[in-house]
Amino acid sequence: MDEGMHVVLGAGGGIGGALVEELRRRELRVRAVTRSALTMPAGVENVVADLDSTDSTKEALAGAAVVSLWLVLSRERVEGWLLLASSAGPAVLVGAWAFTRPALV
Repeated sequence: MDEGMHVVLGAGGGIGGALVEELRRRELRVRAVTRSALTMPAGVENVVADLDSTDSTKEALAGAAVVSLWLVLSRERVEGWLLLASSAGPAVLVGAWAFTRPALV
């Protein structure tokens, strides 16, 4: 049974990379989204995208059934990304992120 495309944002990091490997081990379709091209396990689609770019983010999310976000972002960027991701289609959103603290002046 095809469960659809699993898109992992932050796939170049430790948690995102481990998730990509586990999804492939389970023989699921995986798109690993990174800031630069990386070598991925066989069968994994690597897409380079910048979450600050609406166009590249929409392209990375196209056709996603499940979207996982494993990044450290500011609260504003997470809120903006969630709005963008929710408008991209009927994907299930899962993930974890940490909010960065504002710089002390």
